[in-house]
Parts: sequence; C-alpha cells; structure tokens
Amino acid sequence: MGLKINASESAFLILHYQNGIVSPKAAFAVSGTAASVQKHNCIEKTAKALKAARNASMSIIFVNFELRPGWPEIKKPPFPLIAAVKEGTFIRGDWDASLPKELAPAPDEIIIYNFNSNSFLDSDLDRILRLGNIKHLFLAGVATNFVVESTARYAVEIGYEVTVLEDLCAGFKDEWHDFAITQILPYYCSIDKSQNFITGLG
Repeated sequence: MGLKINASESAFLILHYQNGIVSPKAAFAVSGTAASVQKHNCIEKTAKALKAARNASMSIIFVNFELRPGWPEIKKPPFPLIAAVKEGTFIRGDWDASLPKELAPAPDEIIIYNFNSNSFLDSDLDRILRLGNIKHLFLAGVATNFVVESTARYAVEIGYEVTVLEDLCAGFKDEWHDFAITQILPYYCSIDKSQNFITGLG
C-alpha cells in the first residue's frame, strides 16, 4: 500500500540542513554529518522531495539553528553538543547558518529559528502549524539522532502524526542514524522513503 498524503493538512519540515552542518567546508564537518550527507546524496534527494512538496502546495517549513552575535540564546557554559560547535558560527545571515543553494527557501516559505535539538522548544513552530491546520509532519534533517529524533518524539507527544523520511536524514555516523531509525523512532512514528513521499504527492 502506498503512502497516503493529504497535502493540505501536512507539512514538510527540513531540519538543520544548513551549510555549517552539511557542507564538507564547514567547521562542524568534523562531526561526520557532512560526510554522511554526501555519502547518501541527502541534499539531492531532499531537493527532489522539496520540489514535489512545492508542486503539491504542501506547507514547507525550514528549521534552522541560528544565533545572534555573542550567542545570547545559549547558556554558559554550553552543554557538550553545543560546545562542539565553534563559537561565533551559525550567526543569522552568515554562510554556515544558511541553507545550501539546492534547498534555498522560496520567499513565501517559513524559516523557524531554534536554539536546541527540539524544533518546538523556544520557537513558534507549534503555533504556526496549528494555525495552518497541519496534522501530519514529514521530516528531513541532520542529525537523525538529534534534531530529527527530538522533534519527532515531541511532535508525537503533543498530538501530531509524524513520518520520518529516513533517506533524507543523516547522522554523525551511519550507526547512530541506523539506531535512531530502527530502534527508537518506530516507537513514536512512521518511517518511510522519499520516493514514497514523492509518489504519494502525485
């Protein structure tokens, strides 16, 4: 049975797909995310899914980890995951905080700024989704076992239906991605492939 999608009540969320996380040139590339994204052609696949979502008039929302100069949004000292990010990077408007050209947002598409792994925490994401009558979230993102897992779990707990498009996600290591996809997320949501998402949109 194919994936059934009601585009008018669904949103495609692209989580932390920023140059500083997915580009081999980025300082955060040492985490392994850029290599995983490149290995699995995640940007190309996500761009195809994004085009299909646009053609279906589905709501599209980008969630970006973006900060102000001086990082006033981050507690001092930061917890280890944030401490691994070079201070002074991911400043709103800078290259590393921006999305690759293949995933550049259209003028009418929403960008949510967040400061944590959970896309809903300290953001207006939930308000925007509910005002748009969105019930089903389709997730693409990096890293799988951080922003994708945190967002999916929280979204399900507050009442959304969630599908993680696993081939549009990547982890620091393949093993971490695989563990989240096979051992954690199936207890919360559906796992599917981007081609099924594209086909389901018609």
